[in-house]
Amino acid sequence: MAMIFQPGRKGLLGLLAIVLAVVLAAGCNSGSGVTAAGENQRMALGEAEKLIFAADSVPGDLELAEITPEDVWAQCGCQLFKIVDGGSSWETFVVKEGKATLIGRGFGGFGVTSVVPYDVNRDGTTDLVYAFSFGSGLHRSVLGWLDMATRTEQPVEESPPSRGFRMDDLILRVEAGQVVVYTITDGENWHALRLYPTEEDIGEMKLVKSGVLVYQDEVLYNQAAVSN
Repeated sequence: MAMIFQPGRKGLLGLLAIVLAVVLAAGCNSGSGVTAAGENQRMALGEAEKLIFAADSVPGDLELAEITPEDVWAQCGCQLFKIVDGGSSWETFVVKEGKATLIGRGFGGFGVTSVVPYDVNRDGTTDLVYAFSFGSGLHRSVLGWLDMATRTEQPVEESPPSRGFRMDDLILRVEAGQVVVYTITDGENWHALRLYPTEEDIGEMKLVKSGVLVYQDEVLYNQAAVSN
């Protein structure tokens, strides 16, 4: 004769407790996933303004705009914000994990005009390589990169060494696993460069390939393209 197991009151309560624990655990795991994803959500412009303008060196009455390229957000998980009514100063900030880092210089020029994500030193962290321009009386266009592992700004050296200031602004592209440097040869793009050029803006520019970036002996070089 088959016997049917019938748990007593204590056994039934224990079984219910186990089921409840499993349900709660599943809910906690689900909540953890939401929290983890939330940590990587884009920061709203108002929150970025509070973070950036909290610094004593940044006036709080300027207009800020987000200029984050989609490939930068997808590969680096950071945002870029630029002061767009700074008079003579158009500074750019990288925001990630509640911290803001100033990159480049914008006084007297256009500030940051082009940014690409690229793991410069092959440490597994995607860095930012960028072009920016500044100058008081003499326009200068320069390259730099931000080591995202240490949040430190590094220069890009010229190879061969430059004999003077580069006055033409630059656009960067990642092509075949390398960062390629293009010089803008027409000078009618000041409005787009000041705000940060869109792909449509860049498509209307006259670009000439002028270099390829090479990382050697812990230094990033802009190796000048050889003209035919």
